[in-house]
Amino acid sequence: QKTADPSSQTITPYTYTVVKSDQANAFVLPNNHVFVLTGLFDYVKDEDDLAAVLGHECAHNIARHAGERLSGSIVLQLVANALWLLDPS
Repeated sequence: QKTADPSSQTITPYTYTVVKSDQANAFVLPNNHVFVLTGLFDYVKDEDDLAAVLGHECAHNIARHAGERLSGSIVLQLVANALWLLDPS
């Protein structure tokens, strides 16, 4: 088996988006897009805890688990949250 030469791989920077939500969650999508729902801030004690969560999400991306985690319910929740932010009535 051939292994990829790490020096030949391009590095895409991560983007981080905070989404206002009562839910405590974080997840990563393909192309290094990390989302953190604000409900998570009720559970992290300090920057170290948040860094651990973000590192965990980046590890999923490096291991290419994003496809496994991406489901219709997550996408629907994001759309619902985005619509609520646009029109909270």
